[in-house]
Amino acid sequence: MGGRVIRQYLINHGDAEIAGVNFVASQVIEEPRFRGPGAPKAPPDRITLEEEIDAAIAFLDACFGKKPSEAAFRRALGYNVRVPAAVRRAIAGWSTAAPLTIDALRRVSVPVLISHGRLDTVVLPGAAEITADTISHARLSWFDDCGHSPFVEDAARFNDELATFVQASQQP
Repeated sequence: MGGRVIRQYLINHGDAEIAGVNFVASQVIEEPRFRGPGAPKAPPDRITLEEEIDAAIAFLDACFGKKPSEAAFRRALGYNVRVPAAVRRAIAGWSTAAPLTIDALRRVSVPVLISHGRLDTVVLPGAAEITADTISHARLSWFDDCGHSPFVEDAARFNDELATFVQASQQP
């Protein structure tokens, strides 16, 4: 979701008021070929609580190349199930034309870090590559043994890279 929100911000406002962008496991440019088998599907109009829970478990299973602790998984399951099916349907229906996105990305002048797990089955790694190709000055950081959640799966490295990126982005 974060990449989609940032994409929309850049389309509507540009990058004049921000210091940098970190796309994390993001399908910024909507291309169906980068939507992995672990990507969530739009729920049907009628869905039972049991079906919602099963869908959330399947999605979370797909989010990790390295599984989190049982407690962390249960916590993530709790906040995922709290998102109503109608909201998930609306999210699934939110789309932005690729040419509009590409045009906005090509105008980005602030520093850009793209963090992506090579084992991601939600948003395939090709999505990071096409974003990096579109923003010529972007730095692509691969998390080789991570899936869709490098900020959980390798939190120490992710946090170090993000802190370094933030510090560098604040330089005049």
